[in-house]
Amino acid sequence: MICDDESLRGRFQELLDSGLKELDTNEDGEHCATICQNEWVRILLVRNQADPSIFIIDVEMAIPNLSQFDATTNQDVNDYKKQNEIRSLMSCVKTHIDYLISLQDAGFVLEMLGREFLCTATLEFTLEEDIKPILSDVLIPPNLC
Repeated sequence: MICDDESLRGRFQELLDSGLKELDTNEDGEHCATICQNEWVRILLVRNQADPSIFIIDVEMAIPNLSQFDATTNQDVNDYKKQNEIRSLMSCVKTHIDYLISLQDAGFVLEMLGREFLCTATLEFTLEEDIKPILSDVLIPPNLC
C-alpha cells in the first residue's frame, strides 16, 4: 500500500465517505483500518471504543529486516559492503526517528513498545476537527528507505 500524499488522503476520505463501514475489528476489539503501510511504517485509523465519536490515527514504526544484522563480527568491521549496509540502515532509522519527532511536534503522543524497537505516534481527534493539514503536512512517512 503506497504512502504518498494522494493515496493517504484518498484512503482516509474513502473511509470517512463509507461511514467507516470498512473498519475491521482487531485483536483488542477496536475498530480499525489501515490507511497506508510500507516496509517501515503502518498508519491506522482506529475508532475509540469508549466514545465512538473519537478517532485515533496510530502510526507504527519498526525497523525491518534486522535478521541480516543479528551479529556483527570482527570480519564485518572490515567488510566495506557490510559497513555500507549498516550505515544505510542507520540513516533510515534516523530519518524515521525524525519523522516521529515531527509527528510529536504536530500533537501526536510518542511511545516505545517492547524490545523490538516498535515506536508509535498517536493522535486523537473527532470528525468535527480539521485534521487535513496534519494529513498533508506531517503524516506522510519518508519513502527513502
